Amino acid sequence: MENMIKRFKELTPELQAYAGGKGSMLAKMYQSGYPVPDGFVILPSAFENEKLNNKASEY
Repeated sequence: MENMIKRFKELTPELQAYAGGKGSMLAKMYQSGYPVPDGFVILPSAFENEKLNNKASEY
């Protein structure tokens, strides 16, 4: 699960490319101290055949 779902504070620059534009920007703003509510990004590795896989849904 380490690369399936990441909180904004945990999203590394390497994973930001997979987070999409909105997720990436929200994470950058959160990490920079802007008033962004705590949140998370579901990365593409959490999906199998266009459905959320079982490991990710346990999170």
